[in-house]
Amino acid sequence: FIYFTILYSVYKTDKDWLKMLGWFVVGNVAVSMQGVFQILGQKDFFLTKIYSSKMVSFINEFYPTASGNGLRLDSTLGNAAYYGIFTLFFAFIGAMLAVKAKNWKGDQGCRSVFMVVGPIFLVLASKFFNGSISPFIWLLGMIGLVIGGYSFVKKYSEGQIGSWPFAIVALLNAFLLFYTQTRGSYFGLAGGIAVAVVTFMLSKEGRQKYAKTVKYLSGATAALVIGVAAMF
Repeated sequence: FIYFTILYSVYKTDKDWLKMLGWFVVGNVAVSMQGVFQILGQKDFFLTKIYSSKMVSFINEFYPTASGNGLRLDSTLGNAAYYGIFTLFFAFIGAMLAVKAKNWKGDQGCRSVFMVVGPIFLVLASKFFNGSISPFIWLLGMIGLVIGGYSFVKKYSEGQIGSWPFAIVALLNAFLLFYTQTRGSYFGLAGGIAVAVVTFMLSKEGRQKYAKTVKYLSGATAALVIGVAAMF
């Protein structure tokens, strides 16, 4: 509570909050990419059947799940339950930032995303190299990530990045959440969507502009509530 009180007293404008959340997303992309590496190193994942088992074993050697439970991902957090709630937060943060972006494409989207994803890939791939070259590649990636992250956050706060990168972040985190196999986060995702829908329905904009949509969302929310209740 004190932490959020401090945040509210320090970040006073939308631009301040967007910069902070933009850096959060940059960090989340790095953590998510390690989660992707983990899932690609598991023989039980359906996509790994496309390439050789040697490649699966090679990736798993460097990025196994700490729990040893196969597809129960934990990424850098070392605990699937912690990673589950982490992905849940960023599924909603990504969706919120996507909605707040002024347009879908943006002026600097692809370039800015590459400046973040490229260095992250270097950092993660540095483990695949032996000897003194590995820390050099890691350091190069980290420096690139700081520069790319700063550029990404600055351009987003100025409205130059569209919705699509954040939509991908939201969907990727929801996808990885499924493979954390954390039941509490499953219910959190369903409950969070329900709360978001109800909040939208009660808003002035929701009632005036999207009357038909609100009607359909009401039915979907009711079905979700009944479905969750039926599980008990």
